[in-house]
Amino acid sequence: MHDRTTSSTASEKATASWQALACLVLYWLALCLATHWRNPWPPGGTPSYPDKLVHFTAYGGLAGLAVYALGKWLSSRGRSLAAWHAAAILATIVAYGLLDEFTQPLTGRDFEWLDWAADTGGAACGTLLAFYWRLRRKNRKYS
Repeated sequence: MHDRTTSSTASEKATASWQALACLVLYWLALCLATHWRNPWPPGGTPSYPDKLVHFTAYGGLAGLAVYALGKWLSSRGRSLAAWHAAAILATIVAYGLLDEFTQPLTGRDFEWLDWAADTGGAACGTLLAFYWRLRRKNRKYS
């Protein structure tokens, strides 16, 4: 006999995991486009907003979304998100942040180490917060 509840739950998990991955891809693409858009300030000019906070928040969001999406994807396959998964996500995003900074001069923007530091700090915070949140949710289910 076929259990419809199990089947629909598995199907819902699979759908949720693909939706989370699609959101991650779209966010990452939007971030890439935003950081490579031609510089709107004159050469040597600076933005009129807290640039480092924007970097920190954008990369924190990227990392948090990546942890969430990978956690959903693994969960839909009956696996759990492990600490090494979070570490791999962090390493990937830190490396991407550096690549992002190195390629910005191709579009008339400036390479700045402090931007990369803000990206790294945001990615670390986003990864840790999202990983901690997933662990708490998982532990709450079993208590």
